[in-house]
Amino acid sequence: MHVSLPSASRPVSNSPHQLLSGRSHHRLLFSLLHDDDIHSTGIDSLTQRAARKGRLMFSHGFLGYDASFMLDFVVSALVLIVPWLLYSLTLVKFKKNYTAHRNHQIAITIVLLTAVALFEIDMQIHGGWIAIVNKNPDLPRLDPAQIARVRQMLSIHLIFAISTPILWLITITHALSKFPNPPHPSAASRFHKPLAWISVVDLVCTSLTGLIFYYMAFINP
Repeated sequence: MHVSLPSASRPVSNSPHQLLSGRSHHRLLFSLLHDDDIHSTGIDSLTQRAARKGRLMFSHGFLGYDASFMLDFVVSALVLIVPWLLYSLTLVKFKKNYTAHRNHQIAITIVLLTAVALFEIDMQIHGGWIAIVNKNPDLPRLDPAQIARVRQMLSIHLIFAISTPILWLITITHALSKFPNPPHPSAASRFHKPLAWISVVDLVCTSLTGLIFYYMAFINP
């Protein structure tokens, strides 16, 4: 009896079950890919909504001049930091309380660096200081001539604002590394005193020019 065996080269026909399985497999792949697209779009949408909420949350200040929240915080820090600095100087100059002076200077450094960081974050969130000043493009607070004057003031302020943290960090680092603990006058005082006074003057100029910029941009354009 002759039994025919299927040839290896003979094409195997797809059964209805195999066709359905193949189609289901393709539908499953498409569904997974589609779900990934939806998931990615959902994440992007959530990120965009969070960014918008962040801008709205920090777009209004608390000083009443329609600046941003962070900019009002920085201005408040600039107002408070100068008398705080003067008090710290009286501790070392008249009371000879070197430990308290050191602690106050470290705290001032933290506040100063925080203010600088918040200012930079604020500029990134809102797209620059002009976007904060002219929140409504249809009703701008400053015209091009006023913006040019404020930009000149800001350029002067940035000279001090950039140099102040650098000088302050150098002064603090030198003091912490060269003075004994607890601190008292030593050979390091010869270098520390002139460097500290330069840093103080630079910080005062940063505060004054920053306040003038805020006044020109928001209080009396």
